[in-house]
Amino acid sequence: RCLELHPQHIEGQFVLGCVYDWSEEWFAAEKAYKRALEMDPGHRKSIQNLAALYQRQGMDSKARELLILLRRL
Repeated sequence: RCLELHPQHIEGQFVLGCVYDWSEEWFAAEKAYKRALEMDPGHRKSIQNLAALYQRQGMDSKARELLILLRRL
C-alpha cells in the first residue's frame, strides 16, 4: 500500500525487493532493487542485496561490479 501512495519511496522499493528475494521471486526482486537504485544510486542496502542476488544466481561479474561500486561509496 505504501508504494501505491508513494511510488518514489526508496525504502519501500528496497523492502519490496527483500520480500521478493525471500520469496525466491528473483526477477521481481532485481526489478525492485534496481528501482530503488534509480532513485538513489548510492543506496547501500539495495546494492548489497542486488549483489548477493546476482551471486546466488551465478552472475559473478555483475555482483563484482556492484561490490566495487559499494567500496567506492
